[in-house]
Amino acid sequence: AVGPCSPQPRHMLGLGAPSPGDKDFFVPLSNYMNVSHSPTQPPAVPNLPALGQALHPGPLLFCHQVQYYGEIGLGTPPQNFSVVFDTGSSNLWVPSVRCHFFSLPCWVHHRFNSKASSSFRPNGTKFAIQYGTGRLDGILSEDKLTVRDLGASVIFGEALWEPSLVFTFAHFDGVLGLGFPVLAVGGVRPPLDRLVDQGLLDKPVFSFYLNRDPEAADGGELVLGGSDPAHYIPPLTFVSVTIPAYWQIHMER
Repeated sequence: AVGPCSPQPRHMLGLGAPSPGDKDFFVPLSNYMNVSHSPTQPPAVPNLPALGQALHPGPLLFCHQVQYYGEIGLGTPPQNFSVVFDTGSSNLWVPSVRCHFFSLPCWVHHRFNSKASSSFRPNGTKFAIQYGTGRLDGILSEDKLTVRDLGASVIFGEALWEPSLVFTFAHFDGVLGLGFPVLAVGGVRPPLDRLVDQGLLDKPVFSFYLNRDPEAADGGELVLGGSDPAHYIPPLTFVSVTIPAYWQIHMER
């Protein structure tokens, strides 16, 4: 269980967590391959696999024990997307219906249509994210993010150009970053922070249960706002985060 957000915090990564509260949301996960985020500010470190399930139980999908992804909605009514819940980046993005004609990944995945959403608010600021496998370009937009029973206004990226073949063959449409605000391209508030800002979560915390059984129907579970005691033995041990950018900790040899 991890949690960002207050001034001068002592950022901690909990190996365990408090019992889920009234505002704990669970998101089911699936598993696939990993995408590494290389921001220009803090030094890059390998991404950890992530999976999704919000404060109300939901399934995650799992692929090759490398990447976990789950379902979200964008807009009103919600347009559904599979996203990687990435602990090593802080932006949310999905393909756009306005993507470049030669951007192959865009044409084989779900695409966001702003004209089909009554809650869409244009932003238009250009953004670019450099991944280990290539560059992603697009524009920022604002709309309602739905994760299970949660709904919050967020600024996200509409991808217009995805040159990497990794995205073409990926089982997911986009990425939802769970990293610290310092990693957010364009200075936008990360999705988790927006949920906290709008009072939708009791605590700025998320936790993962990763199922490594390739034969299992569920890939795992992401809990927003707490943790699921069905997947760990208390008590929790808390460890300081070494850099308030990545969820990384010091370990003894």
